[in-house]
Amino acid sequence: MSKKLVFITTRLFWPADSGRKVSLYHYCKGLHERLGYDVYIYSFLEGDQTREDASEHPSFITDVRVSKPVVVGRKLKNLATALLKPSMPLQCALYWSKENSGAIREYCEEINPDVVIIDMVRLAPYMDSLDGLKLPVVLDYDDLLSKRYERQIGKSGGNVLGKYGTQACGLMRTAVSNPWLKNLVLHLESKRVERAEDSYARRADAVLFVSPIEASELNERLGFKKCFDATLGAEIVDLGESLPDVIYDLGFVGNMHTAANQASLDYICNEVLPLLPVSTLRVIGVCPDDVSERYKSNPKVSFSGKVDSIVSELMKCKILLAPFAYGTGIKTKVLEAMGMGVPVVTNSIGIEGMTCEPGIEVEIAETAKELSSICANLLGNPEQCRAVGLAGKAYVRRCHDWNTSIENLGRCLEFALNGKARS
Repeated sequence: MSKKLVFITTRLFWPADSGRKVSLYHYCKGLHERLGYDVYIYSFLEGDQTREDASEHPSFITDVRVSKPVVVGRKLKNLATALLKPSMPLQCALYWSKENSGAIREYCEEINPDVVIIDMVRLAPYMDSLDGLKLPVVLDYDDLLSKRYERQIGKSGGNVLGKYGTQACGLMRTAVSNPWLKNLVLHLESKRVERAEDSYARRADAVLFVSPIEASELNERLGFKKCFDATLGAEIVDLGESLPDVIYDLGFVGNMHTAANQASLDYICNEVLPLLPVSTLRVIGVCPDDVSERYKSNPKVSFSGKVDSIVSELMKCKILLAPFAYGTGIKTKVLEAMGMGVPVVTNSIGIEGMTCEPGIEVEIAETAKELSSICANLLGNPEQCRAVGLAGKAYVRRCHDWNTSIENLGRCLEFALNGKARS
């Protein structure tokens, strides 16, 4: 008889057109095809997703249930309550409802899974829904959000609400656009999330990260080992003779609803591009009008909008330029570009959690002047550009195979199952 797993997710993850969706997609695919689980999804929705989107799920998923909407009145009441509880992240308040708590419990009672995975700290309070069911619970934190928020404090550009901004009310979006209030929210939320990361991790049977660095950091904070890493993988793209025409000097990939991507794009356009007199930049991915509007008068910058294939669009670029204003964990866009053989120019945050060799498999610089100098050198030296791209592809092939990632995920699940059995 097949093993069964319920995965409570923050979003539907098909199509896999963002970094988090890519990891969720491959985790669930590997859970079914390599680890032998029947995978059941209970999913919340992002602002641009609908209940109908759940019907076209991938074949490796057995069933999908969509969360009940968390109404505005409930969110406001939760936020008011959370403000009085320093250990409650505001994002948890935005996602919690009694209706979903009951629905999750009923779903798990119906399925009777061998193990439950909960996606991100914002859904961790739903652990309470499983009290008394004696089910092993794995928290998939992805990365340490508390560290990401701390790094974001004082940085210009970007919306503190991230992708949630697409479903937040206009008053909330306007309020957090104020720099002072934005930094206050980040300061408070980073402390709240850090407390929540620790307290929920202590209650869970195991915790999952994409980066071994952050798994080690939380293990140290907890004082014992229950955190594991299942590093991101990337597809190796070999197009042979069907290479598209190279049109753009530089490419940048990302969903521009997210604060980190907006901040990085602002930095590239305002600080790096002016030092490169003739370079063109292609911004690849979903982009709200207010972001693209800022650069419509810049002839160097163009936007693809939502694309069917990031691969085919990025292959039109000579280089992926991806310095990160802030962030944590392993960066999907960096791995994917390297897997395509597109040379990557980034900063030290961009390779955090990776073991690639700067100057050979990837190019690293910390200032706008250094980044522009490296880009100019690669653009003027096609052989060097190609060498970095090929070395990067070899690194991904060697160190970021999805099969290895799924094996590590399996070890995390076994730890949770064995721990629950012992208790």
